Amino acid sequence: MSAAAAVETEPKGITAVSPPSESEARISLARAAFVSAQADMALLDEITGLIDGKLLKPVVTELLPLPQARMAQELSQMGHVRGKFALDVAG
Repeated sequence: MSAAAAVETEPKGITAVSPPSESEARISLARAAFVSAQADMALLDEITGLIDGKLLKPVVTELLPLPQARMAQELSQMGHVRGKFALDVAG
C-alpha cells in the first residue's frame, strides 16, 4: 500500500517513533498498528508530496535548538508528548 493510499483510507493518525497505544486508539475508535520499514527516496518523495499537498500534517510539539537534541530524545521516549520535536540545525 502506498503512503497516499494509507492516508486516504485511514486518516486517523500516524506516529513515527514508537508503537501506538492500543487503549488510546480504542478511545478514538481508531486502529493501532506499528510498521517499520527502510525508507527510500521514492517513499520520502511521496511523503513530501502528501505534506506539500496538505494531505498529511506533521504535528510539531516544539522546535528546539540542535544542542538540545538529547533532551528532545529523552522527552520523546517518555511517551508523554503529543506530536514531534523538531531540531533547528540552522540556528
